[in-house]
Amino acid sequence: MKSRIRLAFAAALAASLGCFGIPAYAQQGSAAQLLEQVATAMGGRERLQRIDTLVYTGFGQDAYMDGGGNITAEVNVPPKWRAIADAQRSFDLKAGRALLQQRRAPMFPFAAPFGLNWNRVATLQSRAETLDHPLPAMRAALDPAARLGAVSVEAGLPVLQFTTAEGTSMLMGVDPQTHLPAWTRRVVPHANLGDVAVTAHFTGYVPHEGVMLPYGLMNRFDWRSQVTLMFQVDSYRLNLAPGQMPAFPPAPRIGKRSHAGR
Repeated sequence: MKSRIRLAFAAALAASLGCFGIPAYAQQGSAAQLLEQVATAMGGRERLQRIDTLVYTGFGQDAYMDGGGNITAEVNVPPKWRAIADAQRSFDLKAGRALLQQRRAPMFPFAAPFGLNWNRVATLQSRAETLDHPLPAMRAALDPAARLGAVSVEAGLPVLQFTTAEGTSMLMGVDPQTHLPAWTRRVVPHANLGDVAVTAHFTGYVPHEGVMLPYGLMNRFDWRSQVTLMFQVDSYRLNLAPGQMPAFPPAPRIGKRSHAGR
């Protein structure tokens, strides 16, 4: 009788897991198997590792002061947004860096006239800062020096834990149907909030030169679930010649830049 009850319970548990769409590898498979499935879905391990440079352009909005400039401290207060135009993000994947170039304009009034900043601001980003895009994140996870951790489940998505060769701890949520990265997450220092977890969400995947790449990017803090960036990609280019890449400024020598949005 007891054995029959155990069998019935096991069957009910298996059925419930199936209803939630949790794939087999999330229940009993390894992190290496999950990583390989994601690599295959994006275009294959070898294809991903042959990409040396990535450039995308687009437009969007970011939250002023990461939500610190809101009119009240209430959770559901509307954020103050800044418009992002003429944006280009250039990744040097071999060197583990990116250059973000963009123009921004507040979408709210100041005490003085203020409009679009026609100076295209350039920001040099470290390897860890590039991990809010699935291609650099997958390259980092596939690095032989990276360490794979456990596979867990969050909101029905298998989640891969890994540590990059440089020691950055990462989580990657995977769509159980497409096996494409749904999001990445890492903890970053913030000048006003201390340590915050930033989740970068990826949507609208489209095949481009044999690689699946997202055209919708959105970053969110765990502090009040604040959206800090909404970005729509309008073009991708892969493996550009050196002369087609922008000039990268030298890396800063001291200190760690606290996260204040892209």
